[in-house]
Amino acid sequence: MKKLLILSLHIFFIIEMFAQTTIDRGNIAFVGVNTDDDQDFSFILFQDIDSGTIIYFTDKGWTDGTGFVNTTSNDGTTTWTASSDLSKGTIINIVNFPWGSPTTNIGIVSGNVIPSAFGDQLFAYQGTEASPYVITGVHFNSKTGTDVNNWDGSTTSFETSALPDVLTPGTNAVWLYIEYNGLDLERDNFRYDCSVTSGSVEQLRAAINNLDNWEVDMTDFTAYTLNPFPCSFSVCTYPEITSISESSTAVCEGDSVTLTITGNLNDATAWHVYADSCGGTFIDSTTTSILKFVPTKTTAYYIRGEGGCVIASSCDSSSIISFFTPDSTTEAIAVCYGDSYTFPDGTIQNNIITTTSHISNLNSVFGCDSVVTTTVNVNPVYSDTVRASICSGSSYTFPDGTTQNNITADVIENDTLTTALGCDSIIRTELTILPVFNITVNANICSGDSYTFPDGNTQNNITANVTEIDTLTSTNSCDSIITTNVIANPHYDLSETVT
Repeated sequence: MKKLLILSLHIFFIIEMFAQTTIDRGNIAFVGVNTDDDQDFSFILFQDIDSGTIIYFTDKGWTDGTGFVNTTSNDGTTTWTASSDLSKGTIINIVNFPWGSPTTNIGIVSGNVIPSAFGDQLFAYQGTEASPYVITGVHFNSKTGTDVNNWDGSTTSFETSALPDVLTPGTNAVWLYIEYNGLDLERDNFRYDCSVTSGSVEQLRAAINNLDNWEVDMTDFTAYTLNPFPCSFSVCTYPEITSISESSTAVCEGDSVTLTITGNLNDATAWHVYADSCGGTFIDSTTTSILKFVPTKTTAYYIRGEGGCVIASSCDSSSIISFFTPDSTTEAIAVCYGDSYTFPDGTIQNNIITTTSHISNLNSVFGCDSVVTTTVNVNPVYSDTVRASICSGSSYTFPDGTTQNNITADVIENDTLTTALGCDSIIRTELTILPVFNITVNANICSGDSYTFPDGNTQNNITANVTEIDTLTSTNSCDSIITTNVIANPHYDLSETVT
């Protein structure tokens, strides 16, 4: 018998040393407490644990800044050890016989915790009593000043306790009592009413740590049956995403993006990707951490785990992925006849004399195709000859605006001008000089005769010499100056006597 005991202790030592699951805060919850009869309690696992995992249970009160406080020899600690791997949803019952050793339906248990019918509390923790990692707590004491947020405020007796700051009412802690005629009354026995038995860990925590979902023994002496528990639980562990990374946040049409999802699917069966919003346009799904797809628009992409027991809910999002279609643009430019032009792709075309088109295939700043169609229109370059004539000695203003005075010889001038379209206009001016006549006419008349001058005026009875200057217009429209000298010859009246 002694050898068997030694072997049993050795196995227990191996389990404790080499297999231990750290339980996240809130990942166990009390589902029943009896302070009458066998003074047992039951709790549920919300995560899988390995064989050898140890959980401590104590009814010692808690004082912030101090920790667990042992006010009486009635307070104790029970050590429970998993003797096999256990799945989430498992309910463990521990019976604390006041007159004997504790028992459990699953695992190994040692040390007695005797919940008091005068009000008490139970805590589950890992680590050490001096430095505990408190997982959950239940309080069933009620006195003046007890409330849901901090219970009794501190430990002043074996019945009282503060709510540890690391615990949150309704999430991983619950205060059990009965409200009667406006009073919060203590009772001895409590059991979760099984109103919610399936869902996510968060949903089940919220239900179990809600006083409204507990049965309370109104007789104050009838313990509830906790083993077997009246219901079983289906615990769904929802997927967890730590981060999402993209192979690129800017892509060209037809290019793909790879999303890398860091996290765990847990009870979900696949990652689903949506565009625009969570649950929006479905893109694709994957059971791995890598998903490759071809974006079709600029938007944020949303990822969540779905399938299995998971009810699709919130998503995590990637960065906004910018999507670029090929930039296809057209442009029309104009050059002067015979000019050169450099197209967007660097191609140079010389001596352009007719309308032409060219397609340039470029890359944008994001490396995407950019197609530019350029139409080159040709504006005319004018080359005209202007032939003009002026009278000798006149002035002339050429097309470039310059004026030349007292021109007495033919002139040829070439002027280069700019048209309204910005092209050269070459004008050749051939200026012909027309003569201006200056004539002197000598005319003899008899004294007393009349004379009609070049301007058409007639002078009668001319008895003396007359000079008249007439300015006329020639057939070339130039002035013609005629000086007329009229000489009046005398009449001779001779009489001769002949004998």
